[in-house]
Amino acid sequence: MSDPFIVRDGSRWLNFFFGYDYQHAQEGLAVSEDLLHWTKFSHPLLSNGTPGSLDATHAHKASVLKYQGRLYHFYCAVRPWQPGDPANMNGEFRTITVASDCPFDNN
Repeated sequence: MSDPFIVRDGSRWLNFFFGYDYQHAQEGLAVSEDLLHWTKFSHPLLSNGTPGSLDATHAHKASVLKYQGRLYHFYCAVRPWQPGDPANMNGEFRTITVASDCPFDNN
């Protein structure tokens, strides 16, 4: 587990972290009532995406917030560099992206 991001959710504490399985970094979640004893979810909260997607290689390093009733989950997305990407970091394209619990409006 690396780069924990801990927030309060009612009576619980949520620990967003990432783990690496020697292929992909993916977002995990652990929950605690007292900050001492943690229950780790067995599956990634946010898995890497499909080939070609922004997070095809990694989906990690979360920052989570709730604003006006909507949950925003910002994270670092990594994929192999593709022609037209604005940056090439040793053969990878890295960017900050966001997932939400509600659809985004196109307005």
